[in-house]
Amino acid sequence: DSHKYICYPCINAFCACLFLCREKCPMDMRTIERVIMKLKGGSASMGAGRFNAIVNEMCNVFKRGETDRLYDEFQRVKAEHALLKTQLEPYAELLHMLRD
Repeated sequence: DSHKYICYPCINAFCACLFLCREKCPMDMRTIERVIMKLKGGSASMGAGRFNAIVNEMCNVFKRGETDRLYDEFQRVKAEHALLKTQLEPYAELLHMLRD
């Protein structure tokens, strides 16, 4: 279950942040950057290469100031996270059983 604690809070925060920031003018770029960095660090510490590459691309989009592409990149992160969750779930269950 450790993957849930690394990624879920960041993804939920990023989702909420994006929707709030889209409503604001100008966008709260500082908050968006902070949440992207949390995602980047969490995915790197997990060793999830493909997920980390997608998060890095989102980071690059942000750094280039392409705010119109930011939401699309977030959708890619969200889709990859769902796939990663299904791949890690059996391992998390096994670890849980071994601890008990």
